[in-house]
Amino acid sequence: MKDSYSFDVDQEGLERSYQLHRQAYLRIFRRCGLQTFAVRASSGIMGGSESEEFMISSPSGEDEAVLCKRCGYAANLEVATARERQSDSSPSPTYSQVEKIFTPGKKTIEAVSEFLGFPPSRLMKSLLFVSESGPVMALVSGEDQLNEAKLERALGCEFRPATPEEALELTGANLGFIGPVGLKEEVKILADLSLKGRDGLATGANQDDFHLKGLRPGRDFRVERYADLRMVRPGDPCSQCGAPLEICPAIEVGHIFKLGTKYSQALGATYLDPQGKQRPIVMGSYGIGLERIVASVIEQHSDKDGIVWPLSIAPYQIHLLPLNPAHRETRELSEQLYQDLLKGGFEVLIDDRQLRAGTKFKDADLIGIPLRVTIGEKGLSQGKVEIRFRKSGAVIEVSKTEALAKIEEIVREMERKDTSTSSA
Repeated sequence: MKDSYSFDVDQEGLERSYQLHRQAYLRIFRRCGLQTFAVRASSGIMGGSESEEFMISSPSGEDEAVLCKRCGYAANLEVATARERQSDSSPSPTYSQVEKIFTPGKKTIEAVSEFLGFPPSRLMKSLLFVSESGPVMALVSGEDQLNEAKLERALGCEFRPATPEEALELTGANLGFIGPVGLKEEVKILADLSLKGRDGLATGANQDDFHLKGLRPGRDFRVERYADLRMVRPGDPCSQCGAPLEICPAIEVGHIFKLGTKYSQALGATYLDPQGKQRPIVMGSYGIGLERIVASVIEQHSDKDGIVWPLSIAPYQIHLLPLNPAHRETRELSEQLYQDLLKGGFEVLIDDRQLRAGTKFKDADLIGIPLRVTIGEKGLSQGKVEIRFRKSGAVIEVSKTEALAKIEEIVREMERKDTSTSSA
């Protein structure tokens, strides 16, 4: 990432700097021909009060974005929220009686669910961690995955999974059979919001080869705090409008942060206010991935034949193809056009290799330069030069005497459209 930083005297100034950077980055992405979307994101180790990521949808992306097509809600999976799903949580005598069940060797949600004849939604995952403030047990529904980024925000500190030895010492049982009932007071218990008010749940009994069923949070075990701890799943109702959410792989091409005074306070970076009092500088950080932009452009702008570069980011604007450089008129016109275009400030690649025309055409499509100018004996015999647009495949023929002016006109018009699009 290439980073930019802002330094302001107050939150209002930070907000102004943040929005200016945000709009500038969006214009850059549009100018590069990228279809991006901004999502709420976790600030991670950078910290600060707020951050956003700029992403593109991509099957090869390492990140995951949660999107609502109805209202436009967008967030990184690490911070995405959803409305609670409807579940089979109504009290039932079958589920509500607390009972210890012998479950020999049944350690996984799938195995316990099948053994007890309970749906996964009736099970609780009891996950044990060690944080900077002490041991913590996190509880989520058996059909959900714990979102560790959300747990870190809920705790306000970093944590790690408890070792098997630590789990045995704290609970009296091996992993797979641990649970919140009768847990030592030193272990803080956090539960996902979806478990609040639930009845008839099952989880480990803190005894090897045993589980408890018929549990109710708050009645049968303490919960220090309920928080959103689960990972959003495809089809969950959007937290804004209730429509089904989609999750897609994505590539992060930018990430911007409101850092506030986190670093300026630590470093003693201050300014004097009008009253002469020292105050910490209010900071913002703005990262943009140059290499990622190039890779993303190639991914979004390609077809079966190769790359289709947008003009603004193409390595060259014009690709000159003299089909037979040994032919004198072909060679002379190609060299003249090449020199004249360079003098006019254009970026030009000339392929003067002694290869078959088909090979040159294939390579030109693979490289993907926006405008291809083909000069061949057949066309010259009619006094014409061929101009082809890589993106659309459209071909026009122009007089060889007008070729230079026409090429310049086309490129200038493409630049004009490109600029007007980026400033929209």
